[in-house]
Order: sequence, then C-alpha cells, then structure tokens
Amino acid sequence: MESGVVDGMELLEWLQTGVGDERDMQLMALEQLCMTLLMSDNIDRCFESCPPRTFLPALGRIFIDESAPENILEVTARAITYYLDVSNECTRRITQVEGAIKAICNRLLLAKMTDRTSKDLAEQCVKLLEHICQREASAVYDAGGLQAMLHLISHHDHLHKDTMHSAMAVITKLCAKIEPFDSNLSEYSKNLGDLLSHDDEKIAECALRCFAAMTERFVRRQMDPVELARPSNLIVHLFDLLIPPEQKNNFSEDEKNEKQIEKNMELSRNSAFISAVLALFANLCKASPTVTAEILHSPKLVFALRVVLNCKDERCINDCLRFIDFLLVLLCEGRASISKHCSFTDTGAVSSLDKAHRNLIDSIRQRDTDALIDAVENESVDPNMTDDVGQTLLNWCAAFGTPDMVIYLCDKGADPNKGLRSSSLHYAACFGRAEIVKILLRYGANPDLQDEEGRIALDKARERNDEAHQVVCEILSNPGIYMSSSITCAALKEQDKKEEKQATVKEQQEEAVKIEEETNIDHGLAESFIQQLLPIFCTIFKSSLSTAIRRVTLTLIRKSIFHISNDGLLEVISSKRELVSTNQQKQQSGFVEMLIGVLIIILESGENNVDAKEQALLIIKSLLLKNAKFWSEQLIKLGVYEKIEILAREAEETTTKTTTEKENNFEEKIGGCSSSTTLGGNAESTALNNNNNLAALSCGEKREEDNISTNSVYTANRSISSTPSISLRSDSTVPSTDLNIARNAQNSANNDEITPSPTNELIVDERRLSCSTAKEEVGNNLIGEEEEEGVEIDTQIFNSDLVEAATTIAQVFLKFFEGWGGGVA
Repeated sequence: MESGVVDGMELLEWLQTGVGDERDMQLMALEQLCMTLLMSDNIDRCFESCPPRTFLPALGRIFIDESAPENILEVTARAITYYLDVSNECTRRITQVEGAIKAICNRLLLAKMTDRTSKDLAEQCVKLLEHICQREASAVYDAGGLQAMLHLISHHDHLHKDTMHSAMAVITKLCAKIEPFDSNLSEYSKNLGDLLSHDDEKIAECALRCFAAMTERFVRRQMDPVELARPSNLIVHLFDLLIPPEQKNNFSEDEKNEKQIEKNMELSRNSAFISAVLALFANLCKASPTVTAEILHSPKLVFALRVVLNCKDERCINDCLRFIDFLLVLLCEGRASISKHCSFTDTGAVSSLDKAHRNLIDSIRQRDTDALIDAVENESVDPNMTDDVGQTLLNWCAAFGTPDMVIYLCDKGADPNKGLRSSSLHYAACFGRAEIVKILLRYGANPDLQDEEGRIALDKARERNDEAHQVVCEILSNPGIYMSSSITCAALKEQDKKEEKQATVKEQQEEAVKIEEETNIDHGLAESFIQQLLPIFCTIFKSSLSTAIRRVTLTLIRKSIFHISNDGLLEVISSKRELVSTNQQKQQSGFVEMLIGVLIIILESGENNVDAKEQALLIIKSLLLKNAKFWSEQLIKLGVYEKIEILAREAEETTTKTTTEKENNFEEKIGGCSSSTTLGGNAESTALNNNNNLAALSCGEKREEDNISTNSVYTANRSISSTPSISLRSDSTVPSTDLNIARNAQNSANNDEITPSPTNELIVDERRLSCSTAKEEVGNNLIGEEEEEGVEIDTQIFNSDLVEAATTIAQVFLKFFEGWGGGVA
C-alpha cells in the first residue's frame, strides 16, 4: 500500500492494542508500518502520515510490555530501525521513553539462540542498538548495553557475521564510557580478553580498540590500569597477537629459532593491527609500573620484537623500532624521562593528548561545564593549554562556551590575554558575547591588545551591526567601568604566588621521582635487552632502503652503544647472536664487522647526510671510551680512520673561501707576529679550522645525556641551537711540541708545495691542546669564554658535543700511533 493511503491515526490506534486477539491486529499494524517506511518514495509525506514524535514512543512502550511475544517485538525492533535508517534525529524519541532501552538490552540477555524467533529478535535488537549508539551511546551504556552485548557474543558464537560485527561496533562505542571504578570492570575485561584471540580479525581488532579506549580512560584519570590488564591476561594476549601461531612456543635464542624467525617474513595480522598493539603496549607502560615490569620480564618480549622487525612491512618495522626506543629510555633512564620526553603513538592514529583536547573542545561547544571542570580538576588538562594553532581553552570558551566556563578558567589561572592569533577578548567581541566581554575585562583582559592583523577587540565588534555586537561596542568603548585595577592587581599577585608555589612543588616532586627512578633502574635487564637487539639494529640498517627506518635504527645503535657497558659489549661480540645475518662467519669478527660496516656506510654517504655523520662520530666516541685499544685497531683495520680523514678533508675543501676570509681576519688581529713565526701560527690556525670543519657537521644537538632523552620514541625532534657565534681561544703562550717544530721546519722549506693533511692537523692540534695550561680541561680549550689574550673568531654554529667526540677520537688515535713508535704515515 502507498504511504499516502495509510491512515496514520488508525494505524497508531492498532499499534497500541495488545490484549488477547488484539495481538494479531497489533502485528498486522506493525507489518504495515514497516512496509510503509520501507517502500515509501517520499519520506516527508511518510513522516506526515506516521510522525516519529507519536509512533516512536508507542513502539518503545511495546518493548516495555513484558507480556509481548517475541514475534511482535522482532517486528517492533525492525520498525524502529527503519525510522532510524531514515533519520538519526529520531533517536532521542526512543531514549525519552523511560525503560525502553533497558527493555531492549534485557531481551539480549534472555535470547535463546536455539529458537529461530528468539534469535531473529536478538539480531534485530543488535542492529537497533547500533543505530542508537551513533547518537545516544551514554543511554545504552547506562541501560546495561555493554554487559548484554558481551554476554551475547561470549555465549553464542554461531551468530551471523554481520551481527557479530554490529555487536562489536556497539561494544567499541560503549567501552569509551567505562569508568575505572566500574564494578563490572573485571567481567568486561575478561570477556574482551577472550575476544582478542577470536578467529575473525575484525572482532579481534574491535576488542583491541576497546582495551585502548579503556586504557585511555585510566590514563586520563591518572589511575593504574593493572586492574584492567590482570583479569583479561591482557599482556599474554597481546604477545600472542604479535607472534605467529606456529612460532608461539619457540622463545629460545639459539641459532635454529633465529633462522626460523628470519624466514617467516609474513605477519599473522595487518600492519594497522600490529601498530595498534604496539601503541597499546606503550600506553600501558606509561601508565602502570606493574604492567611495565610484566612486559619487560616476559620471555616473549624480545622474540615478539624480532618477529615484527623481520617482517616486510615498513610501517610495522618503524613502529616497532620506535617502541624499542621507548623501552630503552624507560629501562636506562627511568619513568621520569618517559613522562617528560616521550610520547608514543602509532603512525595511523591521533595521539591520546590530541583526542582528549578534541573531546574537551566538543564539550565546550556543547556547553558541558561539568566536563571542562572534570578535565581540569583531574589535572589532565592545563587551563592555559593551547591547540596546534595556538588557541587556548579560554579562547574557545569565549567564543562558544558559557560564562561559568570563562569564570572557572580565569579562577584557575587562565590568561585572558593569551592566544597566538587573537586574545579571548577578541573572540568574545567577534561573536557578540557581551556578558563574557564583561567577565574578561573584570579578570584583567587588555582592551588595547592587538591581534595578528593589528586590530583591537572593539574593531572586531564593529565588523557586525546586530544588536549583540552593538552592546559589545558600548562596553568596549568605555571598558574602565568594568575593570577594577585593585581587584585585577590583587588577582594577578595572588595568581603569581599560586603559580610560584605550584612550580616549586612540581619541581620538588619531579626531583624526588627522578631520584627514586634512578635508584630503581634495573641495569642488568637493560643490558640484556640491548645485547639481544643491538645486532638486529645493525642488520636492519644495512638491509633497509627506507630513510626513516635507517634514521631511527641509527639512533637506537647510538643509544645502545652509549648505555651498554664494555663487558656487555664484549659479550655481544663473542656470542652467537650476531650470527643471525652473518652466515656463520667467525664469532670474534661478526658483530664488529657489522657495526663498523654501518659506520662506513654513513661516512661514505652524501654531503647532505650531516645528521647521520654526527651520530656516527658519537658512536665512535662511545666505542673508544669503552675500549680504546681494541676499537682503535678495528677502526683502523676496517677503514674507518681513512673515512674520517676524507670527511675532514671534504669539510675543509667545501669551506675554503670562508676559511680564507677568517684566516685573513685572524692575521690582522695578530699582526704583531714576526714573519719567522707566521708559518707555525698558520699551522695552529689550520688545526683549529680543521676542528671547526668537523664541528660544523653538527646541526645543534644537545649534550649526549640530553640526546638520549629528547630524541626518544616516538619523536624525532631536534633542538636547534640559536647561538649566533662562538668564541674560540688561541693561547699564544702554549709551548710548541716537537711535532710542531718538525712540521714548521718542513713547511718553511716547502711552503708552496705541501698541503697539510686535515687529519694530521687534527692530531697536531690535539698535541697543542694537551700541552695547554692546567687551569682547564682539554675539551674546554676548544670552546670557552673570551679572555684578554684570546682572539674572538666568528665561526659557524656547531655542537660542542661533536667537537668533544672529534677530540676524543683524535686523542685515542694519537696514543695508538705513538704506541706504534711512529707518526702518521
């Protein structure tokens, strides 16, 4: 029948019957309604004859009727679903019927899957709840929808696949509503843990998302998610998701199993799934020391990481390397470094901080004052926090929030004049919000402050001529009426005192946590972790063609070499672990050749690869500091020494013009020197310039200790120095060495024929520095403050740590050559 022929009032009357023989009439009316909604070619006309505002409440009351048979309820659920298919705006018509959602959820608990009608009703209820959750997830959660859905899936595994997927979509929505103190949390966790091992990958992925959402709730509440992980045996399930089924029982580290890992290049899950598992691991480690200990002490950890690192997918390898970087910082520097410097998120997802900020902005738009207060009181949000475009929370509240929100943030110390583009007063004036303008002025907003376009708040209010903006113009034309200097000054002083007190307390807490973490670091566990993975890092670097993977791997090699002890490194050299990719070469040279091969690749790379060359020099420095004799022999034998010499010479050649100008300036400043000593002075100047050239390879990294922290997981940010110039000191009182005298004599005879070797000059400069006055250390002779006898040279920006690395390398090589009894050939 066409929708225009249906008598809506008569159909509604039939729907409301439900006693005895009237059930048949009710069923006919429901079938007719379903047909009308399904077959109508004009929805507007259909809604006129069967308006949702009257029909949906009637359909909801049918579910509340406990005596209603299952066939009636199944058609009723279908009719409601058709309404929601047409318009999701109809959802609130159902949720407003008291007890309707609860009755729908109860039908899932009572469903008998062996009965066809009961099964059809359960499946239709799942579809209906999926629609309702798109708009009113909180109502479904409050009605017990999560428990009902988990019961349905856990106890009945023969549902249709699309019904299972719909149920998991509902569960995923509802898990975002779980609070850490929920009494049913253990039950939810156990049921979801079982779903992680489900054969259907989509169901397992939804369960993984549920755990990620619940973990985020714990993090936001600053609570330990251990109660979430234990009932579900979550850590074991996550490791099983990374390890292929045929490899799950192979956790030893012998050669056979390593070959098996290398041959198995295909993961059992897709790359997005693996990245989500790694992200969940990282969030659990950040939030719970107990869970962290369980992860780090698991015999499956290194095995699972090896499996992922040996796959073909670059995204999985990159995410796994960043997770390992995260663990290295956690193991070697403690939890304080993680909270201060690390922020891990998988490459396909938005960070939890961005999600929390976005949710908070949505709450402000919806004028949910309680959500804002909850976020600030739980210290998960700073009242002065800004988004990625420089807009503060107070900016958002001034534009879209309530006056109570503005007052609350101002009382919590939010700055009314803060904002990258405009202040909060500009936003309030732009949107014509007179009440908020008054509040901001009362809390010290500056009416004369200009935005990025040079306009004050009054100019923004004058852009529109409606009544609200005219009121704002009147207020801002005479803002002094609403501003109280005494109140403002007192409030500012009180705020300053409060901020100072909070900063002091925070510093004390951070220092206490740092001391505690430093004492709780398990150095043995960290060393074992590095020993097992260091050879794999070298293998990945040499085999990968991805620039991103090579960059992260090189950083991990540098950090590993820095943190591992000399004894630990010797164990790696002598063990069988490095045979994974060396085709059973000699144990003594396998890992050494791999590591030095990495250094040679870097030093032979193009001129633009400055960052990698920095990392290589720092690696060499760490090696020489651990065992100078052994690594000097290896570096010279395998050709690294020649590469460093070439690197220094290339740096000198590329800066010839600049160096010439600086030498001329240098000669002008020391013009009193005699011609007989000019050559020696030039030799020293050349040596300093060679050090400069090596140092110029730096892009401004911080000290080694800071690098280990700031370059952590999941971030590849670099701190670029803004220092315009650095003073180098040339001490005229330094006595010349025998080597200097010999070189001066030779250069006097062959002044125009011989070009000094950059590396030899570096060693000469090192000898000169070693004979300097005992008032300061050798490394400080290169960089220091200007003294009366010093000469200031305007140099390129360079890194003191890199100069220190070059100095260390030069010292060790010099001692090594002296041990041979001869100079540099």
